[in-house]
Amino acid sequence: MKSFRHVGVSGTQGWTLIAFFGVFIVSASQIIYGKILWDPIAILDGFLTQDYDSKTRCGVFFLGLGFSFAQVTTMIFANLISAGNDTAALVPRFLDVKRGAIIRMILVFAITPWNFTRISFAFTNYLNNYSVFLSGFVGIIAYEYFVIRKGYIDIRDLFSARKERTYCYSGGWNWRALAAYFKAMAPFMPLISVLSLRSRGRGPPHIETTGGMV
Repeated sequence: MKSFRHVGVSGTQGWTLIAFFGVFIVSASQIIYGKILWDPIAILDGFLTQDYDSKTRCGVFFLGLGFSFAQVTTMIFANLISAGNDTAALVPRFLDVKRGAIIRMILVFAITPWNFTRISFAFTNYLNNYSVFLSGFVGIIAYEYFVIRKGYIDIRDLFSARKERTYCYSGGWNWRALAAYFKAMAPFMPLISVLSLRSRGRGPPHIETTGGMV
């Protein structure tokens, strides 16, 4: 339990620091370039537009290389492997992690993810709506782990389909958890339309809207 507290504290500090630098840089871009630049690539392009000497080009190259490395590693470890594992868990008799990852890579084109970063409000709208679905899910996991399980998980039972195992439930489905999830998420469903309107600057009169990304 102590290690989890350390991870929680360090993770919160790291996320807060990253968010601070993001807001700081975006705010500074308005002063330097006269407009808000929230896309890191656009900010790097602004560096080159303002001063195209060898030092600036070298700095932009290494910054771009760092962004590329971070993007690739994040996609592999945070998205590809986890998505492949989740897909394989649905039908483990026919799929493994590799096949599941390939299926997810094909299906991802259906949601056109490049549109999320095309304009700022599309990206923030996605994050706002995503949090509505994620909050109930995280709440159930946290409650079961800390309150019901008291921090104890049987690793062997996690990978067993036998009925007498701890996590088999009803054919592998925990219907109580699903019911709790939809019950917890239902009150927040109206927020999806409100957040969508707000991100486009067309919120109701009592909601303050902004023209750019703050």
